[in-house]
Amino acid sequence: FKEEQPLNAFKGCSSLKNITIPNSVTSIGWYAFSDCTALTSITIPNSVTNIGKGAFAFCTALTSITIPNSVTNIEDNAFHHCTSLASVTLPNRMINMGRDVFYDCIKLSEVQNYYDEYSWCKAGPFFEKKWKEKEREEMAERRRRGVCQHCGGVFEGILKKRCKRCRNPKDY
Repeated sequence: FKEEQPLNAFKGCSSLKNITIPNSVTSIGWYAFSDCTALTSITIPNSVTNIGKGAFAFCTALTSITIPNSVTNIEDNAFHHCTSLASVTLPNRMINMGRDVFYDCIKLSEVQNYYDEYSWCKAGPFFEKKWKEKEREEMAERRRRGVCQHCGGVFEGILKKRCKRCRNPKDY
């Protein structure tokens, strides 16, 4: 193993079941373990600071992952289509989380160290639930303030039935 695992290093190794990444590795390369369909266990050391684009994409047997606190960057689609992934522990602090990191992880239901700014990661039920909860809270706050549900604008006219900004009717 080098300091950085190269592009496609173990891509498609269908017999790979467990991997312990050595302490000498600081970055997991793009698609390094993608399509390792039998991979069930990954141990990432505290030396790793970056998980590359699609690094574990399509690892369909993976059920849980703990990402160490040393990781400050997870690139786009890192765990895309890990359809058995049910539990994730994220680092305590994250500088950058790419787009669709957990996209199509349909069984993902538990995420430790989740922050609202990750809600656009498009995962399975966990993120959908968080997004819906946040949306409900925002709508309740708009109703409380008496502003438009669609754009946050104010209502105009004597009866205040139409939004001044987007022209939508008052729907509450």
